[in-house]
Amino acid sequence: MRGFTIVELLIATALMLLVTAALAGLVDPARSVFRLQPEISDVHQRLRVAVDALTRDLQMAGAGIAPGASPPVAPYRVGRLGSDADAGVFYRPGVLSVTYVPSSETAAVSRTYSLRLDPATRAPQLMRYDGIHTDLPLVDHLIGLDVAYFDEGDTPLAPAELQDGP
Repeated sequence: MRGFTIVELLIATALMLLVTAALAGLVDPARSVFRLQPEISDVHQRLRVAVDALTRDLQMAGAGIAPGASPPVAPYRVGRLGSDADAGVFYRPGVLSVTYVPSSETAAVSRTYSLRLDPATRAPQLMRYDGIHTDLPLVDHLIGLDVAYFDEGDTPLAPAELQDGP
């Protein structure tokens, strides 16, 4: 009976180490992707909720409001706290306020969507102000929020035209 020589064992061990190192190199990136997947799913879910809320509010814009009372869609913050109209500001880039009367209520509500930097992380966030007292972040790490306004003739309005007020 003949066994393995020490040289054969060293070569076999070296080959096994190379194969193991190659497999470990493939597994490590897969593990980090697997670890990030719940965060990615959370961001997607929060984005779906934000888009749904914004869509719902835009579909309701102006419902139940007397004509000429207040603009149903405004390019500035509307509400009790920090209202831009009270400060004489009638245009802010990246801000969209929607006003309507829900079918279950008699008073008008407004929702303001805006982009701000998180003070702690400096990451851009999509915020939703309920018109009374609460600013809630809907989505973190949002790249941008652009809102375009059009007149009755489908002509885009420039920011200077919007600043003249309601």
